[in-house]
Amino acid sequence: LDRDRDLGIYRSNLEFGNRGWQFWYGFSTKSIDKIKNRIFLNSLLAIISSLGVLGVSLYFLISFFTKPIKYLLAGVKEISKGNLDYQVKVSSYDEIGELARAFDQMTVDLKKSKQELENYSKKLKQKVVERTSDLDQKMAELKRMNDLMTHRELKMIELKEKIKNLENSTKKRAN
Repeated sequence: LDRDRDLGIYRSNLEFGNRGWQFWYGFSTKSIDKIKNRIFLNSLLAIISSLGVLGVSLYFLISFFTKPIKYLLAGVKEISKGNLDYQVKVSSYDEIGELARAFDQMTVDLKKSKQELENYSKKLKQKVVERTSDLDQKMAELKRMNDLMTHRELKMIELKEKIKNLENSTKKRAN
């Protein structure tokens, strides 16, 4: 092999009958270098293409798995804002889909509990209003009774004064 002159010689032993022959042939290394370069470029192109296909495949695969999680996260944010009518848009039947359906059921239960709590609160407020009204009436009645009792007490004091004055005047006349 003579790289400087781009030449190569190959020798091979052949046996033909009882005789041994040698077969010599020469070749140009330029064509081998071209083939070698072409194989390298084709291999490089195949690797780059494979990496591109792998990247696109990974993108779609990751999107396939993360899209339901993004929908679930959007649902969590929407419900945390107080929108209990929001439903998560996940239709898969894997673990993520099961989680989304459980989340939707939790939202329905939460909405129902909130409604029950609001109804209870309204009833409680109504009872407080009724009881306050009853207490106001009782307080007014007690005030009237107190006023009446105070008025009678004052009358009793006034009558006692008059009786005392009458007794004194009667004693003075008797003397």
